[in-house]
Amino acid sequence: MMAVCVIRLLFAASFVLVVFGNSFDTKLFSKIEHIEKILKLQGNEISELKSTVKSQKREIVRLNDVITKLQTLYTDAKLVDSADEKLTNQSTDYLRKQKESEVNHKTDLPAKDKTRVSRILSANIPVQSSSVAFYAQLTIVEKDVGHHHPIVFDRVITNVGNAYNKHTGVFTATQNGIYAITFTLFPDRNSYFGVDIFKNSEMVSQIFTDHRGQSFCGTTPVSVITLNTGDTVFVRTSSNYFVQGNVIGGENIKSSFAGWKIADI
Repeated sequence: MMAVCVIRLLFAASFVLVVFGNSFDTKLFSKIEHIEKILKLQGNEISELKSTVKSQKREIVRLNDVITKLQTLYTDAKLVDSADEKLTNQSTDYLRKQKESEVNHKTDLPAKDKTRVSRILSANIPVQSSSVAFYAQLTIVEKDVGHHHPIVFDRVITNVGNAYNKHTGVFTATQNGIYAITFTLFPDRNSYFGVDIFKNSEMVSQIFTDHRGQSFCGTTPVSVITLNTGDTVFVRTSSNYFVQGNVIGGENIKSSFAGWKIADI
């Protein structure tokens, strides 16, 4: 009986060791498997980071090339400006010396020619006007424009002097001068309307454009007007002509508005 008990105890102890041993091995295997998954994820993240670093290095090289080109363009522009300024100064000096030379020789002329020379020398030498210019296009279709409808040309191509506002369609003179103002409008099919150029509240040009026939057409008036600083110029549909339909704007057909200063006053 004692021997049987001893055998049972030994068997129970062996069973416990086997069970706990198997349990320990399972937990250890699970931990190892978990660590392997983490290492695999980290390996993937490291690969992605390496790829990102390579991409950023390429972008840095590209940006450095762009900066170098811009610096070269800036240097070239400065050289051109310097050359233009030097040429202008040389031209001014030449005109001054030429005028002085003519004055010095004036006393050698016959009396009948002295008056003629005096008139020539007293004439004003034209001075190049300060640059002001704008050019804008219509990128959308203005639908059912109606009377008194301002046309807002929303894509600015040129705006020397920053005097044109693409949000309102209004050009505001920043300098006194003589200006050329023009626009081109393309009516949609079966559309027709009168369109005016306004200086402040004064109409300075009026046209009528019609696309009720088969041929496609646009209309371009040109006005030459004097403007003082603060005067405004804009394009608006007529208040007395018939107005019907749409104004075309887009990639292939571009209604536009432009103006530039041609002389000082």
